[in-house]
Amino acid sequence: MTILILGAGVMQVPAIRIAKEQGWKVICADGNKNAPAVNDVDIFLPIDLKDLAGLAEAAREIKESEGLDGVFTAGTDFSASVAWVAEKLGLPGISYKTALNATDKVRMRSFFKENGVSSPNFVEISEDMDFEREVSSLKYPLVVKPVDSMGARGVRKIADSTELNSAVIDAIRFSRTDRGIVEEFISGEEYSVDALVYKGEVTIHGLAIRHIYFPPCFIEMGHTMPALLSIEKQKEIEDEFKKGVKALGIDNGAAKGDIIYSEKGPVIGEIAARLSGGYMSGWTFPQASLVESTKGAMEIALGLKPQEYDGTYKKVTAEKAFLSIPGRVKSIGNIEEAYKTDFVNDLFLRIEEGDSVDFPVNNVEKCGNVISAHIDRKEAESSAAKACSKVLIRLDEADNRTGNFLFKSREWPSDAFQLTNSYNISHYEDLLHSFDFNFEDRYFPNFKPVKFPDITFETARDWHGRSLSDVYNEILSLTGLVESNDIVDRSAQAFFWRSIIKGSIQGGLWFFDRFCTKP
Repeated sequence: MTILILGAGVMQVPAIRIAKEQGWKVICADGNKNAPAVNDVDIFLPIDLKDLAGLAEAAREIKESEGLDGVFTAGTDFSASVAWVAEKLGLPGISYKTALNATDKVRMRSFFKENGVSSPNFVEISEDMDFEREVSSLKYPLVVKPVDSMGARGVRKIADSTELNSAVIDAIRFSRTDRGIVEEFISGEEYSVDALVYKGEVTIHGLAIRHIYFPPCFIEMGHTMPALLSIEKQKEIEDEFKKGVKALGIDNGAAKGDIIYSEKGPVIGEIAARLSGGYMSGWTFPQASLVESTKGAMEIALGLKPQEYDGTYKKVTAEKAFLSIPGRVKSIGNIEEAYKTDFVNDLFLRIEEGDSVDFPVNNVEKCGNVISAHIDRKEAESSAAKACSKVLIRLDEADNRTGNFLFKSREWPSDAFQLTNSYNISHYEDLLHSFDFNFEDRYFPNFKPVKFPDITFETARDWHGRSLSDVYNEILSLTGLVESNDIVDRSAQAFFWRSIIKGSIQGGLWFFDRFCTKP
């Protein structure tokens, strides 16, 4: 059999591997000629996945010359392109109209509303509208999104109308059709669901809890599978998801959903006509269940009956992400040590030396991910977290974006270490308010840090779970700085501690490289 897979990136690697294992001929299309899996396929087509006519023409030529049995994608937002090709060539799959229902969030919300599926109140919005007037029927806080994007790009929670304009403009920037959607914010735990749909019957292939951080953005710093839920809540979530799948018309293929369990029950965030990205369908679900949902989804795309799944799990799997503060990557250390952490199965590095990095405002800007598995939930989650904490991304001291983040950024994101008045951090607070932190021409030769006794070093944790004590000691070990009991230069101490409290180990090392080495 021959299958056309749209995308040749990391998220499509499991599909390509499985197809080759089945002895199928694999053709991949991707606009990136240097995509990671280009050399792993039988035929590569350098076609932009938005080019519907180009994809259909190439697929038709292949079908006529050597046969083509199905078209498929996973982990991309191009399920509509898959449906277009399948419909034009008479291949198995959903209709193009159905794919649009599951791609365009306005269409999606409209079908949910018509069919009694629980989802947020919303309005569609574009640049030529009066934003405040259009959202007047909604209750703040609101969430602003592009209508047709993935990875939380351009997604933001806003508290009031003062934030509306900038949020809408940003969201529209990520929309392929120059439209946004504004909806009421729903509070609650967030879950991801993957499913296969064969002849209208929905089989759940994974239910995970999502770990969302850094409001007003929605950054998924990982997920854990299976989600720890009562049988009643799990059934509520799955039943509402199945209602949503039916409302959109997805009757043959795959479906992925993001669901919030609110105080009133499950609310559908979105449903896509594909398997999930974010490592769930290709890695965490197979490691937890020993079942490849990707294989089943491709079987459906080829007109075959997928293998049955009884809903059981053999292990708990945890995926966690690691990130960076803004700057340019000088070096990346401890990758092998992180990968060798007990129970870690996979580590994905998404950056390299010389890359520009930012504190993530969407799920595309994270630096890497770790996946671990264990029969015990705590062991699985702590293993992935421990591996993430070992990765050391050192930033170029000449890049002033790092200094601006450390010394001039006050509102978002919050400091890496959340110190509060309960910690009695009077020395740090005194230092913080004593200087203007103009860092461009600073130099602190012979600097010796002072460890303030009234900072609770063991309690405070950064975004990777590292204690302030561990970070402080590692900075001393890596730099050779020698601790002192007396403050010689209050300004130097202020810069040092501000660097660490705001930027954790990256901030402390940047301080040393920038201010303590000979300029």
